[in-house]
Order: sequence, then C-alpha cells, then structure tokens
Amino acid sequence: MRVFRFDHVAIIASLIIMGGCGSSNESDEGEEALEIQQWLDNKDFDKVIERLENKTPLNDDQRVLLGLSYTAKAGYGLSDMIKAIADSEKNQKSSDLYIKLAELNNKNKDALVLLGKAKKVYTEVVSKERCSQENKSHLEEQICAYNAISGVARSSIALQNLGDVKVAFDEDDGKTDDNLTRSVCALKIAALSYAAGQQTDGCVIGKYNEDNLTFKNEITYERIKISSKNTSDSNQTRDYLIRTTTPRNVELTDGYCDTNQQKAIIQDESHPYPCPIQQKESEENLTAESLILETLNTDLDLIGSLDASIQDNVTKYRDDIDGADGTPKDGKVTSVELAAYIESKNK
Repeated sequence: MRVFRFDHVAIIASLIIMGGCGSSNESDEGEEALEIQQWLDNKDFDKVIERLENKTPLNDDQRVLLGLSYTAKAGYGLSDMIKAIADSEKNQKSSDLYIKLAELNNKNKDALVLLGKAKKVYTEVVSKERCSQENKSHLEEQICAYNAISGVARSSIALQNLGDVKVAFDEDDGKTDDNLTRSVCALKIAALSYAAGQQTDGCVIGKYNEDNLTFKNEITYERIKISSKNTSDSNQTRDYLIRTTTPRNVELTDGYCDTNQQKAIIQDESHPYPCPIQQKESEENLTAESLILETLNTDLDLIGSLDASIQDNVTKYRDDIDGADGTPKDGKVTSVELAAYIESKNK
C-alpha cells in the first residue's frame, strides 16, 4: 500500500505553508505562517484553531491547516487512522475497520464536532463533486482523503456510542454486547416505526407514560426503554431518544440531563433523560444513522484518493452491509440494512 506523507500534521502543514500561493502582503503572511508552524510543531492546536477560526477571509491553504488542526485536536492522528484502514484491509472483513478504530481510544470528548468542522473546511477547499472526478492534483487527492478519513472516524464514534463494537464484532470469541443488542432494536424501531410495547428480536420495548420531549436544542424526541432478553439481568434497560421527524433516527447521547440539557454523569430525578450530543437544531444531524450511513454511502468512495488500488477493498465494507436484511444489493446502505448487519455480527 502506498502511504502518502501525512502521518504528522506538522509535516503536512510545513509543506502547505512552504507551497502556498503567495499574497499581496507576503511579509505579514510569512510571519503568521511561521507562527502557525511553531504552534503545530508544539502540538498547540488550540492556538491554530483560535487564530484561523477568527480570520476572514481564509485562503485554501489556511482552511487545510485549520482542518488538520481540528482532526489532531479530536485525538485521531491521520497516521493512526491510515494504519487502521491498512490493517483491516489485510483480513478483508468489514467489521475489522471498526474494531481497529475502536482500539485507538484517544478521542477528545468533542471529537464528533471537531471532525465535523474538519470535514466542512475540507469540503470548502475541494468539493465532494470534485473529489469524485479524475485528474485531481496530488494536494486535492490528499484533501479528499482527509475528508473521508475524518468521516470514517466519526462513524466509528457513532457505532461505539451504540455498544462495545470490539467485543461484539470479534467473531472469534463468540461474545455479545447487550447494549449493542438493545441499540439494534432502537435502530429498527426508528426505521420501521415499531410501536413501543412490542417485542422484537430479543428485545422488550417499553414506552414511558409521558408526552414527547422537546429539548433546549429544539428537537422533539420520543423516549423509549429497551431491555434485552439475552441479558443475565432481566431488569437491565437502556433509554433511547428517537427523533420524531421523518425519517426517525436514534439520537446520539452522552450522560444524562434535563430538557434544558443541563448535564450530569449519573441519572437522577434532576437529570432523568439521556443527554443529546447535538446542542442546536440548526447544527448538523448528529444521529447514529446519519453519521454511519454518510460514511458508508459517501466517504468510503473518497478513500481511494489515497491509492486507487485499495478502493475495491475499502468499499467491500459497504458491500457487506448492503443487502444484509435480505433485500437486493443496490449500492446504497439503509438504516434497516445497517441494523441487520450489526445484529448479524453481535451473535
């Protein structure tokens, strides 16, 4: 596998800074570039982000530096993610990619948001439409790859939010994860509009005696509770927030809070609900399905920008999930297929 020279953010940054297009005020910009280079060398990504987030307008070189700093602050080194992709490629199993990424375990608590910001600025430099075209420059290819790898990392975080992927997807040890079992049920409830109170696929679905909840983020949810028939503790349940919009999605949550999203680590009377990660309705759709499906249906096609020879192997991840529910393969993964695939691995 041919690996490009971007295993260290500071190295890439120096290449971009030295290869910039120039400006009408090269002296000032040169001083700023050297200052940014020093911050990157010292891994002081917050200073880079603060400087460039507040700078208007940004040129493309600065956008790339900002995106790289977001990625680095998120805790996902590009070299680590590339190695995870390369290692998972060896066994040709789609689940291996998620296991390898789960093993990194060094993500910032705000990694989803930071990686989302990185993807946004990368897309501002090279559009997804351009990434899908041929005859790109070497730098364009790398930026497309940064975008894709950031998306793969986000999908891994979303999957980890549902359960212990490393345990459930290891086909050799035969272990299952009850949280993932319950999450699969929640995904099916959202996608297939199962009614609370039904039993399905090893889960008991419960409904709270309450109206739908509207949080400070202006999103309205149905709260459900799911217990797994497979668990040794029959009373063990997990709460989920299901968006009431169409399509319905399972909200990504972290800790517990009230509807004003005042957060606590433990659940108590003052903090009774799973706490949505998404803070505002106007923000990007941070649901389990949206993040995982975007990677499967869009981002994986950009990883070939690293090396065209690995594209077929990488898209095998999508091919294994496509049609997992018994429907014909059509090159696009749905929520139901995703749930079926996770369920098939968690047995």
